[in-house]
Amino acid sequence: MNLLKSEKRTSIEVGEILGCCEMVVNNWLVRYEKEGLKGLATRAERGRPPILSQQNPEHLKKAMYSLPKSCFNRSHLS
Repeated sequence: MNLLKSEKRTSIEVGEILGCCEMVVNNWLVRYEKEGLKGLATRAERGRPPILSQQNPEHLKKAMYSLPKSCFNRSHLS
């Protein structure tokens, strides 16, 4: 990405080459400028935290089995 930008390409052009949007290109460039290569590493804290916990799977099983079977009917998805 930096190589493409060093060739005086616009963020839109770089995004088209890499298959992403201009905003993604600009976000990565800002991270690289601020933090160097370390800024490009995947960050574990990114994204929404999971809503289900792996700590108590039995609680989840009980909740699932208490739902009516109609909740699992997939005919409405076709």
